[in-house]
Amino acid sequence: MSTARLTSRLVVGACAGVAMVVLAATGAFGAFRASTNASTSVGSGSLSAPTQLTTQFQCASGQTKGTLTASWTPTPSLFATGYTVVYTESGSTTTHTTPSRTTTSDAYTLTKKNSTITVTVKATFSAWSSAALTVSNVANPC
Repeated sequence: MSTARLTSRLVVGACAGVAMVVLAATGAFGAFRASTNASTSVGSGSLSAPTQLTTQFQCASGQTKGTLTASWTPTPSLFATGYTVVYTESGSTTTHTTPSRTTTSDAYTLTKKNSTITVTVKATFSAWSSAALTVSNVANPC
């Protein structure tokens, strides 16, 4: 093999090697851009309980058990979605839910004659509930 031919092969080989190194190195480069225009709004609030819970019995003629109506002043928390009303009558518990923050009463049909009832009302929002408002040991006059 002649010297010119060997030199030519070495130059071609060197150029190919340089080209491979440059192409390989180029693939490793990248550009990253950060955006600083993002914003997040965070707030907090409290779910206030309803107030002024009262109870009223209605005993119809010939009816021995009657109906208890619980009434309250609605929560001032505008994001509340309703109320959970729990009636405990002589150890048995019944739970009612109301569909709106503006609801101010709920009725319960008594199941036992001459029983005592405890009524608890809580404002609700999603899985959250307010502090309880309770009237205890209400005597059933029916």
